[in-house]
Amino acid sequence: MVVTVYNKLNYDRSIWVSINLWNSSSGNTDPFEIKAPDTNNPTRKEEWDRVDSRGFVLCIGNNGSKTDPSNQSFHVRPSDVITVENNIITRKRGNEIVDIGNLVEVYELAATPTQKLKK
Repeated sequence: MVVTVYNKLNYDRSIWVSINLWNSSSGNTDPFEIKAPDTNNPTRKEEWDRVDSRGFVLCIGNNGSKTDPSNQSFHVRPSDVITVENNIITRKRGNEIVDIGNLVEVYELAATPTQKLKK
């Protein structure tokens, strides 16, 4: 089973994604860049092979830093499909699609951390 993440942002912006492992037998947990869509590839996606009934922690951020304040974490299960489109992060599980986050707020936080702290 796989967890699939789509980058459907409509401008030149990559996202960085990582998914945890419950054991160290195989797989990579480092942040991985899903490049911005372009005219040749309007939908970019990556898949992670993960199987565990507990699910996994998926992290989405604006760069590859594990300590970036823009990172958001979500609980996902094998076969979930995560889509980032128009700054909304959605999760499809079976026939149910729900909004689970908003990339705009996170991006603004990463771009202007001192302004956010002054509020």
